[in-house]
Parts: sequence; structure tokens; C-alpha cells
Amino acid sequence: MKQVLLPDGTRTSQIGFGCATLFAGSGQETARRLVGAALDAGIRHFDTAPAYGSGTSEDALAAALAGRDEGVTITTKLGLVRPATPAPASADLKLRQFARKALAFAPGLKARLGQRAYQMSRRTDFSIDALETSLAESLKRLRGERVDVLLLHEPEPNDVTDELARWMEDKVAQGRAGTVGFGAKQANLAAALENWPQVSFVQTDWSPEVVPQSAGGQLHFRSYHGALRKRAEVSAWIEADAALRNRLAAHGIDIGAPSASAEAALALALGDNPNGLLLITSSNPERIAQAAKASPLG
Repeated sequence: MKQVLLPDGTRTSQIGFGCATLFAGSGQETARRLVGAALDAGIRHFDTAPAYGSGTSEDALAAALAGRDEGVTITTKLGLVRPATPAPASADLKLRQFARKALAFAPGLKARLGQRAYQMSRRTDFSIDALETSLAESLKRLRGERVDVLLLHEPEPNDVTDELARWMEDKVAQGRAGTVGFGAKQANLAAALENWPQVSFVQTDWSPEVVPQSAGGQLHFRSYHGALRKRAEVSAWIEADAALRNRLAAHGIDIGAPSASAEAALALALGDNPNGLLLITSSNPERIAQAAKASPLG
């Protein structure tokens, strides 16, 4: 797998594994299998957060990596509050299974209910005291004194103040982070960049029409996620664009295969960000291995 350099010069795999569905406790064995599948596929970057896995993802990742000294790099985040009572994997899984079944009978409600649930569950605290506590707790859960990438977790543009940017940059000087930045939705990305123009690392969702953002003429190191969620858009693009079909065919992608839209989405996202990261997430070890084989579409 291609290697990329993080802003501090650390080398890691171009494809990273998103740890939102890793759980400790009853889910630890599954987490071990998924992390092991990612490592076996050549993935060396792992992206987690205090709120992931119903509050247990960092613990699960650290336990899964124990004993496997394979030069991994880790991203964790600040600002989105960890659940006060982390839920076991079984409870979270049952809730998600119930939601999928219920929404299958009312597809028109899916977008509205999903947004409503996100807003209800989203608790943020970007105060310096809260961030200092969150970082200390994350490092303890990750069993280390330093994290490779430390991000603000989906801040609103007005959350990114000069004081907060300086505090983040101080973490690098203190040796507690290799590089710092923020993760933001595309809708908030430009405004957040204006508030922190010298940021080293930006994480955002990928889409076929995405355009790299910059501030002050500087193009920042980028990490994309969500490419596989854009399969429907990519499929429509393939159907409408003969030139794209020819490019994909030359790249070795069978556009008639059921997996074509997923393979194309990964190839396009990698091609849009050849020197950055692309995060993938799956609960299926075989799909992790397959996604890790993706290469950039030139």
C-alpha cells in the first residue's frame, strides 16, 4: 500500500481505518478481528474519538493493538463529548438493527430522523478546560503519552478561535501530539479554515464534486472519509459519463460488476487526495481487505 507523510513527517498508510464501530467489553473480540484484518491488509493508520463505539472505541483500539508493534499512527479528537455511561456493544448493535428495520418501512423519514437523532446526541464542549481533560483521558485510554494526530471534532466555525488554535498548536510543542487540526463537514470547512488559516491537518467527507479547500494559498493535508457512502452518486456519474467509464475500465474496474461503484468511489477519492489519507470503515474483515487494495484513479 502507498505510504504518505503526515505534516510532522511521520510515515503511514494512505488508507486508514475508521474506528467508529469498535467496542470494548463484549465487542472486544470483534474489534480485535477488525483491527487485525486492517493490519494484515497493510493499513497502519487508525482514526478514533472519545465518542466512538458508544464511548469505548479508544479502549477497544488500544487493546486490539496490544502486542502488535507494527508502526501504527492514531488520530483522536476533542470537543464531541464522550457518553457519560458508555454503552456495551450489544446494546448499541440492537439499537442500530432496530432503527434499520423501522426505517425500511418509512424511507421518507430516514433523513429527518437521522438528522434529529444526530442533533439530540451531539454534545460538544470546546472550552480549554474540557479539552485538556478530554486529551488526558484519551491518552490514558489509548495507553500512550502522545497521539499522532489530534483534531477538533466537527466544530462550528465560531468554535475555532485564535485561543483554541494556539492551545492546539501548543500540544505539538509539548510533545502530546504530532500534528493538530480539525474535522469538519464540507458545509463548515471554508469558514473554519478562515478562522484557522495555518491549520496543518483537515478532515472532511468526500464526495464526487468535492474541491480541495485552501486558505491563504496553502493547501492543507487532507483526510477524507465517507467515500463508500457515496456509491449511489458515483454509480449515477458512471452511467452518465462515458469518459469516466473508459477511465475506470483502463484502471481495471469492471463497471458491470456489483462492486463497481464501491471500487470507483475509493479510486476516485484516492485520486483526489494522492498525498493524504482516505478512511474506510467496515464490520466485515473481507471487505476491509478488499478496500485496502484500492489504488488512486489517475
